[in-house]
Amino acid sequence: MKVYEKIIFGATCYGIGAAWNAGPDTLILEPGIHPGGEFADAFDPGSAWNGPLQTGEARWFRACLEKRNALRNGAFHLPALIPLLSSMILENGIGIRLGQTVTSAIPENGVLRIRTAAPEGELEYLAFSYLDTLSVEHAAIRKKSFHAAISSDTDALPQAEGFQRGAFPGEGYFKMPLETSCTYPDARLRLENFWRTRPAELAAWTVTGSAMRFAVKLEKTARRIAPNHLCVFSGNYENPAAAFDAGVAGKEAS
Repeated sequence: MKVYEKIIFGATCYGIGAAWNAGPDTLILEPGIHPGGEFADAFDPGSAWNGPLQTGEARWFRACLEKRNALRNGAFHLPALIPLLSSMILENGIGIRLGQTVTSAIPENGVLRIRTAAPEGELEYLAFSYLDTLSVEHAAIRKKSFHAAISSDTDALPQAEGFQRGAFPGEGYFKMPLETSCTYPDARLRLENFWRTRPAELAAWTVTGSAMRFAVKLEKTARRIAPNHLCVFSGNYENPAAAFDAGVAGKEAS
């Protein structure tokens, strides 16, 4: 069995950044069907997009979004994230396997034996190091929210709490803070109930979709399980560019 230099769980913005210059002996295992799910599936457009970036790769990444008109004056068109990350993976030759949920990472004779649940059954991989960019411990959650994409025929921006504008006229996102114990069905029900009696500022806006996962922030971005087993939650960064920047720089990994 091939031994990878590094296996990364999650085709997240941080995970792709960590794999960017890592070479062919790095493999990303992604449980979903597309990259960037920590922001895209949570309907989280991020914040502080004009903040400083440490690496040239991250500045290029942000410039690509601006060139595509997906990033304007600090407002982000979230649907642009997945196509750009996908092209980055393909054009940079980053190894990736989709539909792979890591179930365990067990030390064994100087390497880690990583088991995954996949459509074809249980699979195993060997790696000298393992980087988990997706897993969340419930006890470590500091903030939790449920987001929705909203749209309107008007260009007027509401002053309602929880509203965040998108890059295009009539594009917006709504953030509903939750207690950490709230379940997904309850969150959807709360959004529906709130929207039925929403404030007048949001009367002209319509929900076009609700998030497939929660947006969460942890108490600590990184935790080290073992010398060769590191967890860095990509969703803890302010926006996709900041997460990619940290991954390329190896921030939190030292």
